[in-house]
Amino acid sequence: MNLFLTGASGLLGHALASAFLDAGWTVHASSHTKQPLDPRLQLYPCDLSQTHALRPPLETVQADAIINAAAITIPAECAKAPNLSRALNINLPTTLAEFAAENKTRLIHFSTDMVFDGKAENYAENSPPNPTNLYGEHKLESENRIQELYPEACIVRLPLLMGNSPAGTRSVHEALWSQWSQGATTPLFEDEWRTPVSVCNVASLTKELFATPTIQGLFHWAGPTHLNRWEMGNLIADKLGVPKNLLQRTLARDFPQFKDRPLNLTMDSSKLKVLVQTEPAPFENQLEDLRVLRS
Repeated sequence: MNLFLTGASGLLGHALASAFLDAGWTVHASSHTKQPLDPRLQLYPCDLSQTHALRPPLETVQADAIINAAAITIPAECAKAPNLSRALNINLPTTLAEFAAENKTRLIHFSTDMVFDGKAENYAENSPPNPTNLYGEHKLESENRIQELYPEACIVRLPLLMGNSPAGTRSVHEALWSQWSQGATTPLFEDEWRTPVSVCNVASLTKELFATPTIQGLFHWAGPTHLNRWEMGNLIADKLGVPKNLLQRTLARDFPQFKDRPLNLTMDSSKLKVLVQTEPAPFENQLEDLRVLRS
């Protein structure tokens, strides 16, 4: 089986590439400024910010399935480079949906919990979206375009992701470790709630989704553990052996620069859970596989 994957050098994309390669798939991946580390990948030089740059490799590969894991996922970066955000977070998935619709190719696209404003909790798929930043706005627009162009696609909204990135710098625990390892104190919000899920778990889910083409439409996939950032940081510190005096308990609402930050992005995954065998792991289990680069 042939898979075409975008975002293979990212936190999620790296886990997806490894999972499908280990399962015996041939994985074709776009490559530009960041090189995916797995030598088993079939690479195609491609600048994803150029609207139709993916057309030639897609036509060449004629994959059995397409995964879009490419995105600018940091809201501040989207705000600083809105045109680039639009190119990667809207135009790219639109191009993939157009191609998949023309060729009747299975397409899985990943979206975000940040389509919500964080003023409620336990969001379901039919909860009204109301993004508070450009990242959320662009991801919501990409969802709408894909659903219009190719209703047979599968769109999965994901929460905060846990896991080990290829360079050791992209995930939550890696960002915290980069500060703790220098003796820096990290502020952790007690009023910001999430339902983290591991990228390896998402990869397992994705393999099952490809094996079940009748699963179509919009879904949520989140961990079963509701945690605030303070609780999350404490558990990660315990795992990494970090002294607790480097953790600072604080509130997001006390920082004016975070006034538009969504506070409660907990999500309900029950709609998808009844359709698959994969189970999202509790946060304590997600911690077991975490590692950091120690000097």
